[in-house]
Amino acid sequence: AAADKVAQSRGCVASPPPAEGAAEGRSPGGASSSEKDIFTNFEQYDLPAPEVVLCDAARPPWRHVSAGWINCIVTDPPYGVRAGAKKQGRAGPAVTEHRETYIPSKVHYAEDDLTRDLLTLAAVALVDGGRLVFLLPVDLADFLGIDRAKAEQGGGECTTYRDAAMPRAGRQKDPRLCISETTRDPLLLDEERYKDFLPTHPDLDLAGASLQVLSGGLGRLLVTMLRRPRV
Repeated sequence: AAADKVAQSRGCVASPPPAEGAAEGRSPGGASSSEKDIFTNFEQYDLPAPEVVLCDAARPPWRHVSAGWINCIVTDPPYGVRAGAKKQGRAGPAVTEHRETYIPSKVHYAEDDLTRDLLTLAAVALVDGGRLVFLLPVDLADFLGIDRAKAEQGGGECTTYRDAAMPRAGRQKDPRLCISETTRDPLLLDEERYKDFLPTHPDLDLAGASLQVLSGGLGRLLVTMLRRPRV
């Protein structure tokens, strides 16, 4: 969508396979009909191919520019429900014999840490007035004041969004969290309530947020933040 508005699209991926074409200098139109990669949509809509960097977003390689260098960041971070967030790391020291072909191991990337790093990157990289647009997962039980662990899991631990949606011991659905109920609950339409669940950063202002209700008693907020003018 950004490329359609004449924006220069850039991005980063942590694992080699999606960026394989970029590493090999793959040009638009060079894929066979069976190939699906990060360039496929750009080719389908005849848009300029994006610049893709193979790196870890938790350790951004971008050069610091005092006034910022990005107009807008649009992202959909992993929630840990279907696709778990990972970052480079290991429990012990790494012994690397073949640096040319070495792929660093990965460890769990906590949702709060991921969000904090995203806001920090935005504050550094965005120009004044630049926008950060991202999706943020939320547990609708928190919005509605429902003790999910007690109501659905017999008091079992519920520390992640995956635990909430797909607990290991099974889930006894609370009817108040069924999608037919949550989509029409007036408490979920009050945007003022969203602010209590949104992350903050001293250099970013909240421009707006809207809620999409998902199954499993979960939802996600489409959040837009603006980079404050630098002094």
